Amino acid sequence: MYPVPAAAVIPVGLRCASVWPLLYGYVHPSKNYIPNGEIVLHYAGGRDVVEALIPPFNLCAAYQHYSLKGLPVPLGRIRPEGFGFVLGKTGSHADALEIACDPAQTLESIEFRAVCSEGVLGIAGLTAVTAPE
Repeated sequence: MYPVPAAAVIPVGLRCASVWPLLYGYVHPSKNYIPNGEIVLHYAGGRDVVEALIPPFNLCAAYQHYSLKGLPVPLGRIRPEGFGFVLGKTGSHADALEIACDPAQTLESIEFRAVCSEGVLGIAGLTAVTAPE
């Protein structure tokens, strides 16, 4: 058994046009341009779709926004103000990342996997945009 989890599965059970995970992570500079994680969409009927998380394309570090696809979502203060490290100076953020879904199929669950060493992948939230009727 691993001491920390390498994956998390979130049940959905809806037909979705897209999902927006809110990702928070750390990327070691030597791990850019290689997959650091995966988002696996599990559809009803057994079909899976994998989106690789590759910095700087769709994943970045929490302290600096450089992802080409993600949208930065600022976080609150990360150190006491006495040290001079507040949000505006550090850039601490999570990234909202749009993942397109197959609106014709029910999205049973989403799996988030960490796939490399010297990196951290955290899921702070998930928003599902339902498919039109």
